[in-house]
Amino acid sequence: MRVVLLGALLLAILGATVGSWIGGRNPAPLPSNAEALVLAQEIIPGVTPDGETDRRDYEYGSRLGDESYGPGFVEVNYEPLREYAPEVIDCGPGRATRANAATHGWQHFRGLPGYPCASWSAERGNLVAEYTHDAGGPVVTFYRATPAGVAAGTLIGALLGALAGAFAFHVLRSRHRPMLLRVAVPAAVVLLPGAAIILSVLVLGGYEGPTPVFWTVWPTLARLFFS
Repeated sequence: MRVVLLGALLLAILGATVGSWIGGRNPAPLPSNAEALVLAQEIIPGVTPDGETDRRDYEYGSRLGDESYGPGFVEVNYEPLREYAPEVIDCGPGRATRANAATHGWQHFRGLPGYPCASWSAERGNLVAEYTHDAGGPVVTFYRATPAGVAAGTLIGALLGALAGAFAFHVLRSRHRPMLLRVAVPAAVVLLPGAAIILSVLVLGGYEGPTPVFWTVWPTLARLFFS
């Protein structure tokens, strides 16, 4: 019975990985830099961005750093990078941003903790806007909302994988139990802790940007493991 359960767990992880990749293969396009500037001006009207517009045209997943995967984002910085942070932060430019955004159709506002000035995220269609303000000045970031198919693909993939794993290990366990254990135990040592870490990230949150897609966390864990 334990061998069958192990097989179900391993193939459920593989199925969830594949399903999340398939479910997130068609993300909506990012706004161009010019479109992002127009959107940012709706949120902070009358203030010209002085910093660099940062852009990452990733295709899948979530914003996890500078890896070549993620949903992509366009970041409009209102102040250039400083060598030293100011002692007093002027939160004035951000006081009306939420009301401005609501006037232009942004909704589902959520406060972003951890900033000295009021910061928030909101949605409009399949696009998310984040306004953050710290010692580096105001920043408006736009990224795609996590595609709806990601959750469905992950759950369906996990269910199909678990059923396939339970069936295969049940059929093979009587004659090939030693071989199954030689393959399954090392795989479990690698995959089960990784899957537990990923699930804790998805459930507990505590990150900026979109919810990470299940498969995109594996490359990050692999880099940490083999570096």
